[in-house]
Amino acid sequence: MGISLRELRRVLEHPQLQHRPLNLLDIGSQNLHGAGVQEIIDFVHLFTDSVDKAQLQDYANLLSQGAEVHPTLGGMNGAWAGDLIERVGIKYTAFDIFEGYGTTIFDLNEEDLYDPHRGAYDIVLNCGTTEHVLNQMNSFRVIHDATKVGGFIYNSLPMTGFLNHGYFNYNPLLFDELAQVNGYKIHRLTYNGPHGSEPMYDILVAAYGDRVPVDRADDLAREWADTKAPTASLSILMEKTTDAPFRASIEISTTVGSVVQSIGVASDQQSALAAIEKEEEALLERLDDTSLKPNDIFSVYQRRLAIAPNSAFPLQLEKRVLELFLKEDPTRDDLKKSLTAVEDRITARSPLLRFEAEAKAGATGTISVAMDGREEAALASAGTDEGFNAAVAAYQRYYSARRLDEFPAELERITLDAAIARRPDDPQLRVRKGQVLSGLIPKMPLAT
Repeated sequence: MGISLRELRRVLEHPQLQHRPLNLLDIGSQNLHGAGVQEIIDFVHLFTDSVDKAQLQDYANLLSQGAEVHPTLGGMNGAWAGDLIERVGIKYTAFDIFEGYGTTIFDLNEEDLYDPHRGAYDIVLNCGTTEHVLNQMNSFRVIHDATKVGGFIYNSLPMTGFLNHGYFNYNPLLFDELAQVNGYKIHRLTYNGPHGSEPMYDILVAAYGDRVPVDRADDLAREWADTKAPTASLSILMEKTTDAPFRASIEISTTVGSVVQSIGVASDQQSALAAIEKEEEALLERLDDTSLKPNDIFSVYQRRLAIAPNSAFPLQLEKRVLELFLKEDPTRDDLKKSLTAVEDRITARSPLLRFEAEAKAGATGTISVAMDGREEAALASAGTDEGFNAAVAAYQRYYSARRLDEFPAELERITLDAAIARRPDDPQLRVRKGQVLSGLIPKMPLAT
């Protein structure tokens, strides 16, 4: 594990980290990598001028040697980052599983954070450590709990390549969603590399061939012969803004249905969330009420966010509150952008809404909408252009009435088929059809 002096300096130069004393926690006792003599001297002078010049020169000469990185053999690993950090007046602690500089022995797989470490650190560094730990949930909880409110978390971790380095590579999506559910403010996201590439067959297949039965190993030797993975990492600096307990994010882009609201919500908070959902239902009934004010909706949204940051606020309410705020200040481009994004999310979930204008233009008015959950007239004409227009019109009516769950699934399936024929490259139509089929197929009779 190692951190460059350039990287360390960029973190510690942040305007909100200029106060003293500064308390730093290193997740894994880091070696200093690739620090030149003058670079070390300049780093020390960044924090203090009250050092003996001759001694600093000697120190920088030796530290630079210990920080050497060979192009093929790697780091010398003879220079502790913690030693340099402490010499510039920053209090340094490291958590690790071996004795290193300033190290407290701590197992990220098993241990909970204990006093006096809770909320004690102005900056927590995770530079190439957590990818070696199986228990990711506990690792990021410990980092969260150690950081004080207003403190910073800096992760610098492998993203692509690094095929035999640790257990995990990290997608920026993880940190984006961790920030959302924990109220972190992202100050900077940096992509580093690629710094060369790695042969996939040699590292992923050949390395295990003697002890693991690899399917199609000979084929892979040919197919992957020239395939290499670029080695790149990501670095992200985040500020902890609340003292709320750590929350795990859940990536839901491939879920078939809506996530149950209680997921990710502590049992003692579920009653509060249920009360908020009742308020949301009441607001949904008032969407067309001219006396509705934006803060009537926004205040409920804020309370939901405080209780369950990872839960879903009704999109129709989100759309309406943005419309109301824009009515008060039509010049707000940020609100216009947010409104467009919400409308896109609505049509992504219910893509037949995209055909409303087309259906209106081609409608004849001969097929009525019954709003009875069966829509037999539209079903009878399904497969025709007239039937498509009538079904889309009915779908819009059910959506406006917040009764889409009552729209006939078979009619939606047939209408989606027609929509896909019109727009065969639209992935969200196919996703929605899959969701509809997942509900229809288990109900089909199958005699034995």
